[in-house]
Amino acid sequence: MKKVIIDKKAPEQIKKSLLALGFKLIEMPPCPALPAPVSAHPDMLLFIADKKVFCHADYHKIASSEFDEIANAGYEIITTRENISAEYPRDILFNALSLGDHIYGKLDNLSELIRTDAETRGITLHSVKQGYTKCSVCKVGERAAITSDTSLYKAIIADGYDT
Repeated sequence: MKKVIIDKKAPEQIKKSLLALGFKLIEMPPCPALPAPVSAHPDMLLFIADKKVFCHADYHKIASSEFDEIANAGYEIITTRENISAEYPRDILFNALSLGDHIYGKLDNLSELIRTDAETRGITLHSVKQGYTKCSVCKVGERAAITSDTSLYKAIIADGYDT
């Protein structure tokens, strides 16, 4: 069964539509360290690349059953204790796009664990101005994305991806 990670507060119609398409929902609960409007947005809570899921250790405890479900789908869960808060830029530790063998994000504020893992795997890191990188893009495959952010578009297209 296909699974999708979504905000627990997503509108019911979206949930019903995803269920009708055959997805099992993994609904992420809010993280008290993040601003309330985005506290359960997956792009703010975790980063996924190469069958690894990066998240904050405190949030891992809050969402332990959801992370168990993700782990049972074959993903390694990696936690950090880096400072996370509701104040920008400490709220964007995990807000980056993994596309092929590249990661795009505001690198100065991206989790050190993600940067180290990328460097270890030979992944090219691209710093972009958009701190909410993953919030402003829809990944539609390993080599394609949709975005309305001009600087992100230029960075992705320069690497030969369909954008």
